[in-house]
Amino acid sequence: MPAPVSPPLVPKTMRAAVFDVMAPHGVRIAERPRPSRAVAKGCCGRGAVVCAVRACGVNPVDAKYVIGDKLPESWMAWAARRVQGSTPGFDFSGEVLDAPPGSGLEAGDAVFGFGVDPASLAKRKLRGSFAEVVAAPLDQVAKKPATLSHIEAAALPLVGTTALQALREHGVAAGQR
Repeated sequence: MPAPVSPPLVPKTMRAAVFDVMAPHGVRIAERPRPSRAVAKGCCGRGAVVCAVRACGVNPVDAKYVIGDKLPESWMAWAARRVQGSTPGFDFSGEVLDAPPGSGLEAGDAVFGFGVDPASLAKRKLRGSFAEVVAAPLDQVAKKPATLSHIEAAALPLVGTTALQALREHGVAAGQR
């Protein structure tokens, strides 16, 4: 009788960029616990999909989040404490590692989207996409078009959403210029 095959070992940690006011440029690479759907359930109540990050987008909002742009100077110490230890990054593209049953996603699917729901930031520290693995809210992720590279897909979520909002707010319809 053949010996039973054990499942592949999944690392319990990952590397992630974290804000650190003592680091030379305000960010350092650190070992962090690898997210799982079970752990992510508390932060992504609508369900989460765990993905290996292949590319992530960098946007002005990432800098604004860390430097407290638009905050009064008297709030800057609070802003520094608020971001300390957070992982920056909203946009990402990668592959599904674990998805809820019935979600329409399976391990190995190429996806892109927001690694964190921007609306959730008032409640907790940012656990963004500048990491090897991200637990993204299920309703913030879509299958990546095969015609896009991971780099191209990671550049789309925030700027694409912003462009769509602008078009809708100004009443631009299909075919208009």
